[in-house]
Amino acid sequence: MKTELYIIESIEKLNPIEIYTGGSVRGILDDIKAEARSVVIDATTDAGRREIASLAYKVARSKTTLDAMGKKLGEEARATIESINSERRVIVAELDALKDEVRKPLTDYEDREKARVAGHESAIAGISAMVCNAIESRDLLTIEGAAFSLGLIDTSGLEEFKCRADTEIAAGVHRLMQIENEVHAARVEADRIAQEAAEMAAKAQADRELRIAKEAAENARIQAEREAQGVADRIAEENRKSEAARDAERKAEADRIAEENRKSEAARDAERKAEADRIAALERSKIETEERHKKQIADFAEAVQIEAQGKESARLANIEFERAATAKLAANKKHRSTIREAAMSDLVAGGFSGPSALAIVALIEDGKVSGITINF
Repeated sequence: MKTELYIIESIEKLNPIEIYTGGSVRGILDDIKAEARSVVIDATTDAGRREIASLAYKVARSKTTLDAMGKKLGEEARATIESINSERRVIVAELDALKDEVRKPLTDYEDREKARVAGHESAIAGISAMVCNAIESRDLLTIEGAAFSLGLIDTSGLEEFKCRADTEIAAGVHRLMQIENEVHAARVEADRIAQEAAEMAAKAQADRELRIAKEAAENARIQAEREAQGVADRIAEENRKSEAARDAERKAEADRIAEENRKSEAARDAERKAEADRIAALERSKIETEERHKKQIADFAEAVQIEAQGKESARLANIEFERAATAKLAANKKHRSTIREAAMSDLVAGGFSGPSALAIVALIEDGKVSGITINF
């Protein structure tokens, strides 16, 4: 029976770094297994059972000893890594701050250049938008106002964009003039069509009234002829019946002639009255047509004025909204800057340098420091 367990008994004498960094773990485990399994013990005796328990205890103690060595070595390594990481963070923060400090003149120039170019691009886009909005409105006042406003734009401050802006303005004015001519021609044509329709309606009304008057005169003439024929028939019948009644008939004839003269005069008066009424009706129709046309022009002018007022109100409201948004953005920037400066002051007061404080605040603000935030 083998009683000496060299590897198990001498575990504590081994070098932890050699075990865990030299690739020796597998060899040590194989040796321990080989030694433990090489011991032949009789489990039927008290002494054998005690030796088995002792051997198992020694194997367990080897495990705890090796694990403790690895744990201690890991803790030492983590402390070293944490120290290295801390120094790395200092290096990164300070050199990032130094990089930003060194690059700041270039960054400031690039930011100014971007803002300058963006401002010029925005001005040119505003010119295009003004032209497009005026064209879409199809309103003469809006188109004329846009063309006038384009002529007042000063492009001298647009630097290298001046030529492009001038071209945009010239093209916009030319296009607006084309649209203005088209809209004006369309409105003239609409007015002409409306005038022709009104004149045709007035003529039709006059023709109807004249036809009615002629029909009335013709009916009166036919009625008079019928009455005259009846009188002639009656006279002939009376002549045939009695010569004695001639004197009475003469008197009746004279009365009849007088009555016919009166009726003829009345018919002529009716015809003259119908003609006068027709002429008066034509005059009334002409006056009413002119009044309707004047009212249409006044209504159109009023609609144009109301639309212009609405657009002006919308423009002023938009300017006010943009002013309020700009003021709110400026206030927010100032608020964030105040909080950021206060945090940097606290860090400086706590012993950090100005660049370090700036770097720390920037990291916290970007959410790169776990568990720490800045409330704006």
